[in-house]
Amino acid sequence: MDIEVGEDVRPEPKKNKSDKGFTLIELLIVIVILGVLSTVVVLSVGGITDKGKKASCKSDYNALATAVESYNAQNGTYPTTQVQLVSGQFLRTQSQKYTIVGTAGDIDPVAAATDPCTYDPDDGVTT
Repeated sequence: MDIEVGEDVRPEPKKNKSDKGFTLIELLIVIVILGVLSTVVVLSVGGITDKGKKASCKSDYNALATAVESYNAQNGTYPTTQVQLVSGQFLRTQSQKYTIVGTAGDIDPVAAATDPCTYDPDDGVTT
């Protein structure tokens, strides 16, 4: 066996299956699985946000209704504006979602609200 100058005498590395990297198909499968999982998470978080908005509407309506009835019990008449409720310390701030309509203490959604919602206390449904 003659070896010449500059000749590569290193043995050829053995190619095992374990030396091989991921194939394109394997990478694509992992990416698809991660995409499906992230979609499921995003959709489930969206449902939580909707429930929070409904709870906020219901809470806001109930606070305003309680303040209206408290005002009526103390003064003998229903308030015509939320300013009366705030100045009488029945509310801290005015509701941005609901307003008082008429002299009977009726509560209606604000038409110009950026996030309108309605809560019907008779059936408990919030939209």
